[in-house]
Amino acid sequence: MKTTALLLLLLLTCSCNKKMETERVALDPVVAYDSIESRMPGHLMVGGTYAIWTDPFTTEGQSHIIDLNKKKEMAQLINMGNGPEEFITPSFS
Repeated sequence: MKTTALLLLLLLTCSCNKKMETERVALDPVVAYDSIESRMPGHLMVGGTYAIWTDPFTTEGQSHIIDLNKKKEMAQLINMGNGPEEFITPSFS
C-alpha cells in the first residue's frame, strides 16, 4: 500500500515539471448578419461561405440560409405540416 502511494506521488510530481506557455490570440468580432429574429434558436451550422440557422417554433421557413460574404439572408426553407412538400419532424445535421 505504501509502495503504491509512493509510486503514485512520484509519478504526479514528475509530470508537473513541464511549464507550458499559453498562446493568447486576440480576435475582433465580425457581424455576419444582424436581422436574426427567433423565439428560440435551434441549430447553427456554418459551412464555407454559408451559415444555416433554424427556428424550431416556426411552421413556415424553419431554416434560414445566410450568405456570409454578402451578409444577407438568401432563402428560408422547410415547412412543417402533413401536406405535400412539408416535413413532419425535420432533423438537422
